Amino acid sequence: MSRMDHRSGLFVGHSLDGPIGRAMATTVRDVMRAPLPGVESTDPVVAAARRLRAHAVAAVPVCAAGGEFLGMLTSADIIDRCVADGQDPRTMQCGSLIEGTPVVVAPDEEFGSRVLGLVLAQPVPLLPVVAADGRLVGMLTVDDIAGHLLEGDQADESSFEPGDRLQIDDRLQTDDRLQTEDSWHPDGG
Repeated sequence: MSRMDHRSGLFVGHSLDGPIGRAMATTVRDVMRAPLPGVESTDPVVAAARRLRAHAVAAVPVCAAGGEFLGMLTSADIIDRCVADGQDPRTMQCGSLIEGTPVVVAPDEEFGSRVLGLVLAQPVPLLPVVAADGRLVGMLTVDDIAGHLLEGDQADESSFEPGDRLQIDDRLQTDDRLQTEDSWHPDGG
């Protein structure tokens, strides 16, 4: 069983034979997707809101005029720090909502538990992939990771023994029993 060490952002307890171990032989570039369409830091916030709506996403990248990645702008940022604060999204610039140094990963970084931990630790579970020159070159999402890990599992399906499935099913049944015993019911039961 694995767990996340929240101080380091790493998943611990995986063997090198498991899906995370197999993934460690891969780079982020092998798993990432093309970057989301973004906005420039000088664009009005309303442009970012329209981009969020048009692409049905929760965050858009914000870049400087020269292409340098500055950070991700979320719908929550727009609501909390622009609209709710009484700012005009037609005149406020996207760059003014970007704070701090963004959490990013390099395309040639080894894909493994550290990268997975970084993705899962984000408010919106996606991680910008930034080249050495500061340009956004891709995005890494939970969907990308799951797809990559499942591809590895399908390749290894022939190595499963019938007992492996039974062991997994037993664990799930145990978890289901715990879940029902600890469930809250509105009638007090």
